[in-house]
Amino acid sequence: MEIQAAMANKDILTDFGLRVKDLRKQKKWTQKELAAKFEVRPAHLNKYESGLHAPPLEKLIQLAEIFDSTVDYLLTGNRSEERPLHNLRLLERFRALEE
Repeated sequence: MEIQAAMANKDILTDFGLRVKDLRKQKKWTQKELAAKFEVRPAHLNKYESGLHAPPLEKLIQLAEIFDSTVDYLLTGNRSEERPLHNLRLLERFRALEE
């Protein structure tokens, strides 16, 4: 059972790294540029993108914010839930316009 768990964790790390790399490339940032925004050394970012390590939780949240994404997407690839609206008044205005 431990081997299966280790393999699953490796797959999660690999997929996470690929998503980070893909999002970085979509923004047309180098690893050095993202590392500066993310406040980590480029070597750490390289390990994240390579699937060798995962960032601590607080850094994972920061990374999601940098990419204007969600932690859920970074970890699972699930895009089903969009980022929640922070301004509910704006949402109410859009609904009023629809009516």
